[in-house]
Amino acid sequence: MTTTSEIADALADDASYTLPDGRILRLRIEPDEQDPIHSFGEGWVYGRAQWVERQETYADGPEASRWKFPRPDGFDGNAEILMRHARAALWWQPYVEDGDVRRGTPAFAEYRQQVYDLFEFGFNQIGVELLDGTDAYGRPIVTRCAWLAGVDPFPDRDYVRSIVVDLLSEEDFGLAPEPAEIGG
Repeated sequence: MTTTSEIADALADDASYTLPDGRILRLRIEPDEQDPIHSFGEGWVYGRAQWVERQETYADGPEASRWKFPRPDGFDGNAEILMRHARAALWWQPYVEDGDVRRGTPAFAEYRQQVYDLFEFGFNQIGVELLDGTDAYGRPIVTRCAWLAGVDPFPDRDYVRSIVVDLLSEEDFGLAPEPAEIGG
C-alpha cells in the first residue's frame, strides 16, 4: 500500500495522484484573497505594518509644498517604508527578538524581501481535493477537500510536501495509515 508520505511526495512533484481505486487526489495552490496586513496579527512573525496617508506641509522657501508619510505610533528607528503610492505609504516595523534583525545586515535584507513579497504577491492557500467521477460537463467531482491558507507566496517543494502531509492526515481521504499508525 502507498503511504501518506509517498502520496505527498507524488503530489508535491506532479500535482495529482491516482489512487488504486481510480479516485484522484489533486493538489491546488491558489492566491489567498485575504489582505496580508490583516494576517500579521500582533506582529510576532512578520512584524507590524500600517498604511499611512500622505500629509502635505506648506511653508516658504525650499520646503514649500512638501509632503511626507509620518512614522506610525509605536514604530521605532528600525521601521521603514516598504511601499509608497501617491496618497499613502506602507510602514513596516520588523519583529525583533533580542536584537536579532537589525538594519544593514543580510538577515534584515532577507526578512525585508520576504515581507515585501507578502505585500506584493499576497499569501497562497494550498488544498488537497479528492476527485471521484465527473459531472455532466466532464468536470471532476470534488468529494472531499482540505485547505490551508496563509502560506508564503513562494513555497518550496519541501514546504508544500509538509503541508500536504498535514492536510492528508487531517481529512479522511480513505488512505492507508502510516506504518507507525498500524497496530496501535
